[in-house]
Parts: sequence; C-alpha cells; structure tokens
Amino acid sequence: METIYPLRNRRVPVIHASSNTIFFGDYPIPVPISAQHLAWFNELSGDRSADQAIKELFAQHGQGVDQNEYDAKALITHGLKSAALLDLHALPALARWKSEGDSGEKRATDPTTSAQTHAQLVYPNSDHVAIAQLIDLRAETPIAIVGYSPLAHQLREIAYRENWQVTTNELGAACIIYVSESHPHICDHDTVLGTRRTHLHVATRHGSSVIGPLVTPGETSCLRCAYLHARDHDPNMPQRTIDWRNSQRFACTDSHISSMSAHFALLVVRAWIDGWDMGNTAWQASLPLGQFTSTPRPVHPLCGCMLGKPPMNLD
Repeated sequence: METIYPLRNRRVPVIHASSNTIFFGDYPIPVPISAQHLAWFNELSGDRSADQAIKELFAQHGQGVDQNEYDAKALITHGLKSAALLDLHALPALARWKSEGDSGEKRATDPTTSAQTHAQLVYPNSDHVAIAQLIDLRAETPIAIVGYSPLAHQLREIAYRENWQVTTNELGAACIIYVSESHPHICDHDTVLGTRRTHLHVATRHGSSVIGPLVTPGETSCLRCAYLHARDHDPNMPQRTIDWRNSQRFACTDSHISSMSAHFALLVVRAWIDGWDMGNTAWQASLPLGQFTSTPRPVHPLCGCMLGKPPMNLD
C-alpha cells in the first residue's frame, strides 16, 4: 500500500456494538477484527510505515493471527477514512511546524489535528492527504472583518482563537465579512457594492440576524439584488433604510443572537473555502431559539451585477 505512517487517533474511540461488530466512532467497520489486530491497531504510533507495521504484526504472531494481510491493510484503510488513524507524514503544515520533534502521540493532540479529525468525518470520501491540504487551505485563506459593533469584535475574537488568518487590509483578503447593526436587512457599508472580492454580509439588531448572501462578484447575487427584491415587496424600503441607518448609534442586539451569528458566519465562510456553493442564499434567525434557516437570494433582473453573463432562470 502507499507509504503512510499510521498513528492511532484517540479522539475517535473504538466502540463495541456487539461481539462481532465494532465502530471507529460512528463509522462501522465492515471487516471482522481479531483481538490481536485490534491491539495492534491501537498501538500504531506513526514511527513506522504501514507495510512495516503489518510485517511486524505477522512476525510477532505468526500463525496465531486470525486474519490475513489483506484484512490488516483494510483495517488501516478504514482507520484513515474514519479518522481513527492519522498519517504522521500527512499532517497539516501548522501541526508539523508547531510540533516538529515531538512524539507522534503529542503531535496527534495538536489542535490542528483535531480540526483534521472533524474534516475527515465531514468528508469521509476524501483521502487523508486531501484533508490535510484542506486544513492548510483554511489556515492560509485571509479574511477581513469590517465593522466596529460588538458582533464585529466577537467575530475577530473567535477567528483569532480558532487560528483564522485575519487581516486588516481588505485588498489582501480572499473574503471580506461586512458587519452591520442598523437592521438585519440593511447594509451599513456604502463601499460594499464596489468590492471585487468575495464578501459576506452579517447583520443583526435586537433579537434577529441575517447572514448572507455570500457574494462572489459576477457569479452570484449581490447585496443590491437583495435590496431591489426588498423594494419590490415594500416600495417604502428606501425611506426605511434611511431611518434605520440614522438610528445606528442606538443599535443593540441580544448577546446570544450576536454570538451565534459570529459562529455561523465563520461556518459559512469555511464551507466556501472547502468548496461548497454558498452563493444566492441567506440565513435568518431570531429569538427565542435562534435557529438559522436558509432562504433564497436570487439575482435581480434590474441589478446589472450579472451583465455579460448568460441569462439566468429567475423562476
């Protein structure tokens, strides 16, 4: 098998569902596992390749091993897919730099490999090398957060704590998060329509929050589209926008809604980094439970943000 250095990831436990069935976490193992194989699996320390570890298994137990070499290889394959194993030579770069020279066990407890564990569980069909590269991509994608409200400060605090690359230079950001506090359906930032970078609007007030749309200029609907749709439904939207923005200095938001919005906004950006299509959608939540639900944010035919693009189905 390919050259990997399997390391037992204790964050994913072995669960005995019955005498003949085990799970790695919530991942069912479709092959029978002997006691010798399970003990060997739990002791994999990343200090030798998979082929070397398999040879040592058979050298130690010889004919006493209940399964053949194919099953040992399958066990490693399932261990990687379930994140019960990590490849010590395919950890995210940040984990390698921070823990160079440490033992495999210590390197496996780095917070970055915790993120790798979660990503492998979300994307079980991706191989372990691709997952490590995905964690690196997340860490290397700069974001800017524009705004000075409590929500904007919460976003920065969470992003720094979770090792996001936050920049104060909007021109150097791959994605800009614009934070508004006048009203959940109103943007406080006049410059947003001129940016050519991917951006996400996050707005809260009192007990409500609207996140989105996430805009990729020229590819998805924009904030002007959202405004024009709102004006179609409410001809007084221009005056309402002015009145809400004039009251901005008195704005306040429930602290739980604000905190939930900060976390959810970063999840949206992270999903975009991972390659999900997050455009043409907004997510709304309100008290008492603050459960986010999605709503379409289609392109408006009078906006002009999609000029030069093929006509879109607006039904």
